[in-house]
Amino acid sequence: MTDDWRAEFQESRADGVAKPRIETHPERDGVRLVDPIEGVDFAFFTPEPTHPVECETDEFYFPVDTAAVVGVNRLKATYNLDVWIRNSNGELVAQNETGSVVNVSPGTYNAEIGSAHLKIYLLVEGGLEIDSRGDRDEITCTETDQIKIGIRSSHEQPAATITTTEDPLDLMDAISCFSSALKTTTCERSFPTLRGHPPLLEWGDSLTIPDSVEPPQTDISIRIPPQYEYLFPVAPLAYYLGATLEPGDTPELSADDETFSLGGADEFEETVANVLKQIFLFDCVTRTEGFYQIDLQERALVEDRVDFDFSQLYETDLAEQIQTYLSVPYETIEDAVPQWRLTADVLPEFEYAETLPFFIDELAIIRCPSIEEIDEASPDVISHRVQNFFDTMGSDDMDVFCRGDGSLPEVFRPTPAHSTEHVFVGEGTPLGTGKVTADALRRRLDSEVSATVTTDIVVVCNDPSMAEESTVTDIYEGPGWIDSDVSIRNDVSTSELRSLLQRDIDFLHYVGHVDDSGIDCPDGYLDTQSLDEVHIESFLLNACRSYHQGRGLVTNGARGGVVTLSKISNKDGILFGKIFAGLLSKGVTLGQSLSLMDDLEEIESEYLVLGDPTTQILRAQSAITEIYHIQSENDRYSLSAEQGFTDWCRIGTFVTDKYFDDSKEILCGNEFSRSDATENEVADLIENTTSIVLLDGEVAGLNSHLRS
Repeated sequence: MTDDWRAEFQESRADGVAKPRIETHPERDGVRLVDPIEGVDFAFFTPEPTHPVECETDEFYFPVDTAAVVGVNRLKATYNLDVWIRNSNGELVAQNETGSVVNVSPGTYNAEIGSAHLKIYLLVEGGLEIDSRGDRDEITCTETDQIKIGIRSSHEQPAATITTTEDPLDLMDAISCFSSALKTTTCERSFPTLRGHPPLLEWGDSLTIPDSVEPPQTDISIRIPPQYEYLFPVAPLAYYLGATLEPGDTPELSADDETFSLGGADEFEETVANVLKQIFLFDCVTRTEGFYQIDLQERALVEDRVDFDFSQLYETDLAEQIQTYLSVPYETIEDAVPQWRLTADVLPEFEYAETLPFFIDELAIIRCPSIEEIDEASPDVISHRVQNFFDTMGSDDMDVFCRGDGSLPEVFRPTPAHSTEHVFVGEGTPLGTGKVTADALRRRLDSEVSATVTTDIVVVCNDPSMAEESTVTDIYEGPGWIDSDVSIRNDVSTSELRSLLQRDIDFLHYVGHVDDSGIDCPDGYLDTQSLDEVHIESFLLNACRSYHQGRGLVTNGARGGVVTLSKISNKDGILFGKIFAGLLSKGVTLGQSLSLMDDLEEIESEYLVLGDPTTQILRAQSAITEIYHIQSENDRYSLSAEQGFTDWCRIGTFVTDKYFDDSKEILCGNEFSRSDATENEVADLIENTTSIVLLDGEVAGLNSHLRS
């Protein structure tokens, strides 16, 4: 790795941000690696007690935050890992595979550990053996009695703040500096760990760019009309390419001496999105010639369709790579592009530009709907499903017990997005997507340092007739997950609820009634919009029309939560609460959990994410959250798997899966698939996996409490 990246890494670590630590395991012989900012840990078990001793970090090939030496020669993980072994020059010499043993002769090695929530590296002077034949990896070192462990947090803080005016030309200059956060301009920037968080934006009387903000010098420029509806959508592409934004009448991308059209007004957003996806995909394929020479499924898909020499492309400069990538139509490789994590619909107004750095950090697709488009998308009724719900309210077979009677906000239905998560920024209430504010997104950066990695979850049930949903406490405490402290509170008064909302709780699951007066308590109502501040991070208000109360929580301090836009029956509320808890307990984010819920026909209501949809409540020991889809026909089973995006597993991450060809890697967002799964394999998957399984469109194997 270049010295430039090492320096860039050090600069990205803001003063005062806690470092991860390496400590003696509190319960077993071994060591525990803890990231207090992200609230995650990882354990290595050892054959005897050991006490880590801090050591220098600059001996590791890749940058690390913290390093320690342990006086043992064997480490056992808690599950199967991805391990890449490199020599002192960073060259890949071996990689483990499930069910095999890898040996390397004595030397100096850096072993990189994948599939964890933080980056882990081992520095070894001697021989090395990786035994992956069981359900957990064992790493043994020969000719040495010690191993050095280095760790790096995935937490990224913006390194600076740019002040800009409302003038679109000033905003163009500010966005042109976002690429200062890139740790490289090679194709390896397609790895999420090499894309730093862009500088934040704030408003002032003049454009002020800190001296520390130095965008890379590339031969890439993008010309667009200086208008917000062009600026916002092109910002992620400019960041990723290290491009300079320049005013011009016709949108176009210039790479050295070659120019590419970005479409007219009607095609601009789609063209920009496709150009970003095309360049990104080819970068992911080209980088297989570098640090990770893997069998990538996407390379196999595109290699026969294009006449590219990827080994030569890896060595060329950025401008030449772009020229080559864009020499073929997008349709040539469209089916190989991974499903994107996030689409953000942002009203093209100056006040919403503050959200851009956060969406760019996710490499989101940004669209700019107009007020007229939103007005045209406002339906007379919420949805066909919910209208059916209201129509059957008086029928004999309808569960007429509802969870409140609050007023309904004005709603509209945005244009569907082809991404895992979809958010809206601006005035109005979107259906089928999340509603985000800049304040809620900033709370990603405000993580409190904790001495533990325990997730604090509180379930509040304020109506005894809804007590059946209280069994979600068992779901949140499921086995195989990073520690959670779950408690249930019944008949919570207004003062007690106010006190709870001012505690540092990770997730509040409310079961009860809500109406225009507030959240129902035995002694009255608590209106969250009247609170000065709240400290809970996230929530579910599983009650009728809880939108306004949820908005009060997000406005006053919560990072994100889920609310309802319509009445819900008690039956639907219980079912939703249990399934939603099961999804969250599998490590899925708020946004993707709700997206999966939308596919379940059993839920007859409209739920919405407010705030940050990327909020992740619980984490598995492995950083990979998988979603299995099984379709059965007679005695035959088709099996596919997609990876859930998380703070660690972001666009550009590659993964493998033991139920498929474990020698082949795939980009997160795409799917593994096979049509020959056996009944035993399906039964084993449902019985033993800690992942999400959907069998013929219904949730299977989450927890016995999901169905009553």
